[in-house]
Amino acid sequence: MIDRDQLHLTRMRCVAVLVAGAALMGGCSGKVDVTPTQAASSPAATSAAPTPTPSSDTMEKAAIAAYKKAFETSDAYAKAGGLAPGNIVPPELEAVMTGQALDDQVEELQQVYQLGLDRQAGEFVLGKIRVSDKERAGSSFALESCEDGSSIVNKRQDGSISHGRLIHKTTYYAKVDGVVKMTYYWGDEVKKCPVV
Repeated sequence: MIDRDQLHLTRMRCVAVLVAGAALMGGCSGKVDVTPTQAASSPAATSAAPTPTPSSDTMEKAAIAAYKKAFETSDAYAKAGGLAPGNIVPPELEAVMTGQALDDQVEELQQVYQLGLDRQAGEFVLGKIRVSDKERAGSSFALESCEDGSSIVNKRQDGSISHGRLIHKTTYYAKVDGVVKMTYYWGDEVKKCPVV
């Protein structure tokens, strides 16, 4: 039996590696092998989205800006070989991420470094972003999108090759000291992006 917290942590590791454009061949690293048949459904409950107001429009714009900055920064660090353990958390990520989202992203960039991943080809592409009706405790807003790393080819320090994947992702946001930051994210590998 797979412990739900262990499964969740491993899934977050998978997603974060994919976000960084460094998907691992044969599955993601971690204590359990998460395959589509093992993957738990998203833990977030769904509900109807509130009617947009000027404040929700402002929140949406700020959340999209935070997401794009997190995506671009994470990808840049992955291309550069990751983040060595013990290094400071990149201020660019701290500016737009907090809590579990930031912790998971830093851990994955450290794994990129430890595995010696070197991007040989391809680009990671952020697709259309839309407001999601999903909710999560501690967050006040959610977005969903697809991150396409299917063109990416990575080489590990051991010489093995890995390929990127297409991920359908939901990201959650809250205001922290007046700044909208990503607090949590969840993603699943898909064959076709449902965000159109």
